[in-house]
Amino acid sequence: MSSDDLEDSILFISDDEDDEEEDEKKWKILIVDDDLLVHDTTKLVLSSFRFEDKGMLLLHAQSSSEAKKMLKEHPDVAVVFLDVVMETEDSGLQMVKYIRETLKNHLIRIILRTGQPGQAPEEKIIVAYDINDYKTKTELTVQKLYTSLITALRSYRDLIKIERNRKGLKHIITSSSKLFEPTSLKRFTYGLLTQLSALFEFDEQVYYHRTSGLAAVHQEGSLTIIAANGEFGNFVDQEAERVLPYHILNLMKQASRERRSLFAQNYFVGYYRSLGIIENFIIFDHLNLKDETNRELLELFSTNISIAFDNIYLNQKIINTQKEIIMRLGEVVENRSHETGSHVKRVSSYTELMCELMGFDEDKCNSMKLTAPLHDIGKIGISESILNKPAKLDADEFNTIKSHTTIGYDILANSDIDFINEAADIALKHHENWDGTGYPTGLKGDQIPIESRIVAFVDVFDSLSQKRVYKEAWKIEEITKYMKEQRGKKFDPKVVDLFFENYENFKEIMNKYENE
Repeated sequence: MSSDDLEDSILFISDDEDDEEEDEKKWKILIVDDDLLVHDTTKLVLSSFRFEDKGMLLLHAQSSSEAKKMLKEHPDVAVVFLDVVMETEDSGLQMVKYIRETLKNHLIRIILRTGQPGQAPEEKIIVAYDINDYKTKTELTVQKLYTSLITALRSYRDLIKIERNRKGLKHIITSSSKLFEPTSLKRFTYGLLTQLSALFEFDEQVYYHRTSGLAAVHQEGSLTIIAANGEFGNFVDQEAERVLPYHILNLMKQASRERRSLFAQNYFVGYYRSLGIIENFIIFDHLNLKDETNRELLELFSTNISIAFDNIYLNQKIINTQKEIIMRLGEVVENRSHETGSHVKRVSSYTELMCELMGFDEDKCNSMKLTAPLHDIGKIGISESILNKPAKLDADEFNTIKSHTTIGYDILANSDIDFINEAADIALKHHENWDGTGYPTGLKGDQIPIESRIVAFVDVFDSLSQKRVYKEAWKIEEITKYMKEQRGKKFDPKVVDLFFENYENFKEIMNKYENE
């Protein structure tokens, strides 16, 4: 046999090709020895070996370099039978150091084998090196080989479980802080699916790439899928009853009926009842639920999920309450000047749309939608005779009306709530002009906060489109002409450009809130 033939006979995975059991489901055993006979003998002895209903996948290396290559390609090797003397008298010992110190792999079980025990005394080796067994090749009978391997695999199995528990608990602790952050329901559920998937990412038996999940909630009388990944990825915003398989729907009905989470086959059906009335579901498939560790981690995580759902809904109620108060406050101000409440609703929606076009994140868009209606809050300090004068204001009256910016700022400033402080800044600066000709301080260009530039534009756009006591509503052609003329003068050029690029979207909002 040539040296090339010999190398080819060693660098292979000695698994029978007709074995239908997937390689990922087998215990990986690495044999490192420069003696071809050792490989053949070990393969013969372990050919029918099984432990916990899993067979063996034997990997072979004839030198330290080949062993390093195998460990790189198969980081989940459970046990390595390692010859002490190969290229050098201490090749095997150096390999132990490489595994433990360089790879920092403390899970793999190492069984040293030597044909020359005198060169490496057992007592010295066991004390100096992190190994799990030390045998001479002559004493490794079939029975002792089985015993050593079973002991090593049990140890590896238990260490994997401990490591998975450690990582799982760390993940739960880390992710819990994120789960409890105020956020939207949809974003929360997408994050939840990601966190649950990651919880099992390190479990080699779960086949993470196959795992699929979805989140569903009862909304307006129907069970709607609000987040999904994997095989369920195309089901978002659809009714569960229309798209989910019959057996999954039955599991969800059972969970709802029994008001508890279920483990069924390879499915986890999480059931969470929020505020006593809202039913939420988390579904995961392709999980290895035979493993008690997986169940324990899911149950532990589920406790946090249930609390987090409650927090999301409670937080949403607070936000909705704040929004209603702000809208009503804005409407009160507008009503003083004989304008309709639809103005603040349109300005709020226009602002949200412009923020989205600007690329702001979801939190920022929501915050701006909430603060925009307060831009004219200072008008509450202006006389109605001036606000509702059906003619052009004289100089003194105009100076009075300009003071609504500082009045509004004084009302809202120095709050402990961030978005109220943001509203104060908008109230103060939403009449500043891009070219520096605005008021109250004549800010110019980027000196004007982007929030104020956005509200300034949408406020004027909406005001021109509506009838006021001092003017008739402008035609849309007149408005768009004016907006183009004021690009780079009154308005931020970028805001104007985004408006015209997405004009139909703004027009939809106008039509939606058309005044009665």
